Amino acid sequence: MSNLVDIEKRVDGFRDALDEPVDPKIKKLVVALINAGFETSASCEGHLDHGCPYPWVDIKCDKNEVKRLRGLLREFKRLNKANAKFFLVDFNDYRLQPYRRLQADEKLKPNTVVLRQLQATADALADYLASKTPE
Repeated sequence: MSNLVDIEKRVDGFRDALDEPVDPKIKKLVVALINAGFETSASCEGHLDHGCPYPWVDIKCDKNEVKRLRGLLREFKRLNKANAKFFLVDFNDYRLQPYRRLQADEKLKPNTVVLRQLQATADALADYLASKTPE
């Protein structure tokens, strides 16, 4: 458990270009990814007034790490049976972000309920990764 505490302290020191710390609602996933051996480079908890309306984490991965992460995501989806799933978007780094199909009424405006559900799914993925990573 001390490894997670050490990683959390290190993540507390991360700052973005605006000198802001890691958003609180994505921090748990950032810590879990680092603990699982993945290098993160940027993240956001998701916002309705700017940026993306969903949480995401950018990860620097080689082909073997991408394969391992995709395997973990497949198993998470199978075990979690959540309404949302995660996928990796490939640009310079890989972006890990949740996705779920929106109902027609959810598409009309940014939706706090959907954002909170996606953030909860990010927390569930963090818990899953922590359970798969030896202390």
